[in-house]
Amino acid sequence: NIDLIPEAVDPERVQARRARAAVRAELGAGDHDCVLLAMAALVPRKGIDVLLDALAQPIVPGTARLWVAGDGAQRKRLVKQAAALGLG
Repeated sequence: NIDLIPEAVDPERVQARRARAAVRAELGAGDHDCVLLAMAALVPRKGIDVLLDALAQPIVPGTARLWVAGDGAQRKRLVKQAAALGLG
C-alpha cells in the first residue's frame, strides 16, 4: 500500500532572498563546508538530538555544519546538548 503525503512546503515561499555566499559568510560557513539544514519543530520525534550526537562523532568530516531552523519544547535542551558536545 502506498500513501501520498502532499508537499508541506510552498516552493514560492522559500525562494532565496540573498546570495548563497552572503548567507554562508554571515553564518560562518566557507564555500566548501558541508552545510546541513534541519527545518523542524524542536520536539522529540524529530530526532535533532540524535543528529547532534552523530555530528559529534569523529567519523564525520571536520567541515560539516548543522543549521537548525525551528522552535519548540526541546530548544533549550538542544542548545545545551550542542554546547556539551562541542558543536557550538
